[in-house]
Amino acid sequence: MRKETSGTIYQVSIMNALLEGIYEGGTTLKEMARHGDFGLGTFNRLDGELIAFNGEFYQMRADGSSELADENLKVPFGAITTFDPTISYAIEKPVDKKGLDQMIKRLVVGENLFCAIYVKGHFKKVKTRTVSVQEKPYRPFTEVVKDQAEFDFSHRDGVLVGFFSPPFAQGMTIAGHHLHFLSEDRKGGGHVLDFILEEGELQLQVLSDYRIILPEQEDFRYANLGGDTSAAIIETEG
Repeated sequence: MRKETSGTIYQVSIMNALLEGIYEGGTTLKEMARHGDFGLGTFNRLDGELIAFNGEFYQMRADGSSELADENLKVPFGAITTFDPTISYAIEKPVDKKGLDQMIKRLVVGENLFCAIYVKGHFKKVKTRTVSVQEKPYRPFTEVVKDQAEFDFSHRDGVLVGFFSPPFAQGMTIAGHHLHFLSEDRKGGGHVLDFILEEGELQLQVLSDYRIILPEQEDFRYANLGGDTSAAIIETEG
């Protein structure tokens, strides 16, 4: 199924700021929710991974727990949209992370628009990570991920939520596909490193309007956020 509509993605801060250790933001989940019902991100001091769909926001921590997130929690980096899929596709045979990337490229014309990605199905396996909450003085993100907690899910129903961002957006966000996983029982998940989906449904929404809400605090104002950070982003995103 395909219909020609597009939408807006609202992003809190930029990826280069996260790389520089700017782990505190002023935007709350309640404020993010005014801009949409679907998205991902992280929490202040990197206290877990954020996943949102159907208007529900979950916090997935480094101890493996997951719960509905308090609307007053703040987000140093994240993205949100109102999900209204423009493309639906039934997945009837196993596909891995690389295969899903190729599938999305076949379904979406070109690579210069943003795209919201939702997959619901049965997974043979999913490998995720969640970083631990940080204390000042904050280490760069490339150092933090060296201590990340990793989790393996086997034969689970669940969802993938995320975005495709164009190559030209690298540094502002994460170019390519950025996905988070949450199990159907809502008890576990995290940032996706790898997976094998046995069967399910893929839904996509083209997003042609990209807006950024920049932090106003001093550490952001004076941070060095220029330069090519592609290698660092690839290293941190797995």
